[in-house]
Amino acid sequence: MLEGKVIGVFAKRGAGKSTLVRSLIRQESRLIVYDYMHEYTGGALDYLPGQRFRYLARLAGKARGNVELLAGLAMDAGNCLIVLEEVDRYAEVNKPLPEPLSELVEQGRHKGAGVLFVTRRPSRVHRDLTAQCDAMLIGPMTEPRDIAYFREYIGESADELPKLEKFRFLVWTPEGVSSRMNVDIRAGDLA
Repeated sequence: MLEGKVIGVFAKRGAGKSTLVRSLIRQESRLIVYDYMHEYTGGALDYLPGQRFRYLARLAGKARGNVELLAGLAMDAGNCLIVLEEVDRYAEVNKPLPEPLSELVEQGRHKGAGVLFVTRRPSRVHRDLTAQCDAMLIGPMTEPRDIAYFREYIGESADELPKLEKFRFLVWTPEGVSSRMNVDIRAGDLA
């Protein structure tokens, strides 16, 4: 479903990002999740070679090195989606993007490899990552630099961001702000 796409999920703490991501990845059969904050528990994280795999990574060591490893794995595997939580921690605006991640977001679509990244601080995320987005799901936020950042993408709709309710997201695509989305936390689906 999201294989080959680059999707960004942005919102302040407690706004429903994790709930939204879990809804989006539910139907993904080939999935790698970099669980930086150890928020994903339970679930089917089995690996069946050549068929279906779901892998939860809780790696020790530096986040940047872990992302390089996992992005390379996703690119080699193809036809999969990698979820990168707290992406501003290892794809910072003032540092070079890790090479395997750069390759994945720029060329992964040719192999069906997609990226779904999540952050509370869009103004801190490397521009090469956000520039490749097929869609941005933008939830409530109040930090002025982050709102100013989105003003470039969504214009006056950025003024809505501090007023958005929890579990409500604006959907941006290269064509513009196309819709608003609610996360139904009872069913775990998008309403």
